[in-house]
Amino acid sequence: MKAALPTNETERLAAVRSYCILDTPREIEFDELTEFAAAFFDAPVAVVNIIDEGRQWFKAEVGLGVRETPLETSFCSHAILSEDLLVVPDARTDPRFYDNPLVMGDPGFHFYAGALLKSDDGLPLGTLCILDYKPRDLDARQRSALRLISNQVMAQLNLRRLLVEAETSARELRRANVMLEKESQRKSRFLTVLAHEIRNPLMPIMLSADLIDATGDAKFGKIADRIRDHSNQLKFLVDGVNDVAELAAGKVQLRLVPTDVASVVTCAVEAVESRFVKKNQDLEVRIAAIDAMISADKGRLIQVISNLLTNASRYTPEGGRVVIECIVSESDVQISVADNGIGISPEEQEAIFELFAQGSEDGANHGLGVGLAVAREFSELHGGRLAVFSDGRGKGSTFTLTIPRPGVPAN
Repeated sequence: MKAALPTNETERLAAVRSYCILDTPREIEFDELTEFAAAFFDAPVAVVNIIDEGRQWFKAEVGLGVRETPLETSFCSHAILSEDLLVVPDARTDPRFYDNPLVMGDPGFHFYAGALLKSDDGLPLGTLCILDYKPRDLDARQRSALRLISNQVMAQLNLRRLLVEAETSARELRRANVMLEKESQRKSRFLTVLAHEIRNPLMPIMLSADLIDATGDAKFGKIADRIRDHSNQLKFLVDGVNDVAELAAGKVQLRLVPTDVASVVTCAVEAVESRFVKKNQDLEVRIAAIDAMISADKGRLIQVISNLLTNASRYTPEGGRVVIECIVSESDVQISVADNGIGISPEEQEAIFELFAQGSEDGANHGLGVGLAVAREFSELHGGRLAVFSDGRGKGSTFTLTIPRPGVPAN
C-alpha cells in the first residue's frame, strides 16, 4: 500500500528544502548517530531518512549500501503520517506492508521502527529508523531511546542549517561589500573629478575680483566683494566634496604633532570672524586661561572648529550670540560651540552628522550637507568624538568636540 501524501505536503517539502540537506555528501556527525542506533538496538539496518518528492533519500545509512529508494516501497513515507513513532513488529501481518517487495522478497524486512524528524514548525522531514529481518518489538525504554537519538539527529540538522545560512549570509555580505567598495570607488572618483573641475575656474574668478577692486571705484568694489563671498562659499563646498572623496577612498592620513589648543581655536576664529561681523553677531571666545597641548593635525582640527563656528553663525539670526569655550581635564580637552539660534529637534540631532543631511529649518538650503559629516570623521580620526545637544527648535544648540590628551587612551 503506497502512503498517501501529507495534507500539508507543499509546506513540508518547502521545509525539507530549507535545510539544504538533499544530495549532500555523507557527514560523520550523522554517520555516527546512525551507527550508534544500529548498535544500541542490535539492528542490521539503521537510516537517517529524508522524504523528498517521489523518493526517500538517506543522509546516513548502515546496512543498505544505497543512498535513495522510491517512495512506492517506503516504510518511512507511512511514518511521517503518524504523530509519534511508527513501530511495525511484523510487516508480514500489517495490511500496509505485507505485500511490499522489500518484505516479500529481497532483503526480506519483517521489522520496522521509525522516529519522526520534525522541523521547528512541527513539519515532518523524515525519520531515524531501524529495520530487521525478523519480527520483534520495542519496549517503552527502547522507544524512548529511539526518540532521544532522533532528537540528536534533528539537532544536527538544525545546526547544519544554521551553518549553511551563516555561510550563505557571509557570501552575500562579501558580494555586497565588493559591490559597495566598487560603488564607493566610483563615487570617490566622481567627487574628486567634480571638485577638480569646479575648483579650476575659481582662481580666475577671484583674481577678477581683485582686478575690479584695483579700479578704485566704490560701486565696483561692492561687486568685487560679492564675487569674493560667492567664490569663497563655492570653495568651501568644493573643499567639502574633496574631503568626502578622500575619506571615502581612505586617503586621509593625519599628521599628528603636539599642538597648542589655544592656537587652534584662535586660528579657527580668525578664519570665520568676518561672517560674524557681517551678521552683527556676538562671538565670545573663552580661551584666555587655556594652556594645554594635544596630539593633533592642526590644519584638520582648525577645519573642524571652523565648520562648527560657521554652522553656529549660519543657524543663528542676525544680532545673535555664539560662545566658543575650552574645558581642560586630565584626560581630554572639550571645545564647545554654543549658540542661541534655531536649535535642533531631538530626532534630527544624530541625523545631522550623516553625509548630505540637511536641516529642515524653514525649507532653506544652506549647502550640500557634508560639513558636519566630515567634521565628525576628522574628530574620530583624532581619537575624539563630536556630539550635539539642543533642547529643541528655537532653543539654540551646543556642539562639543572632545579630544584626548597625550598619553590618555581615547574612549
